[in-house]
Amino acid sequence: MIESSVNSSIERSIERLIERLIEKLIERLIERLIERSVESSLNDSIERSVESSLNDSIKRSVESSLDDLIERSIESSLDDSIKRSVESLLDDSIKRSVESSLVERSIERLIERSVERSVKSSVESIVWSIVWRVLCT
Repeated sequence: MIESSVNSSIERSIERLIERLIEKLIERLIERLIERSVESSLNDSIERSVESSLNDSIKRSVESSLDDLIERSIESSLDDSIKRSVESLLDDSIKRSVESSLVERSIERLIERSVERSVKSSVESIVWSIVWRVLCT
């Protein structure tokens, strides 16, 4: 009987010990699962956050670069267009100036010729008049 009671007590102690070990093992497994799940969640969240930040940074950088390129291109195009316009205006102005100068010279020559003819005609008329008077007297 004592032996049986001792055996029974030992069995109960072993059962309790096994139960506690199993409980602790299950608790540790659950803790590890939770830790892994949280770590995985955190890692995913961190990874997404980093990816998002990188994507935003790259997007901003590309947009900035594109803006700069477009601005430089527009400035260059405007500079070229303005340069061509100014050159064209200067060319037109120079042409008009040269044409105007040529017209002025032509007019001056025409006036000079007209005056010369008129004076020559007047002088000839006076000379003929004098010659005629001399001859007639």
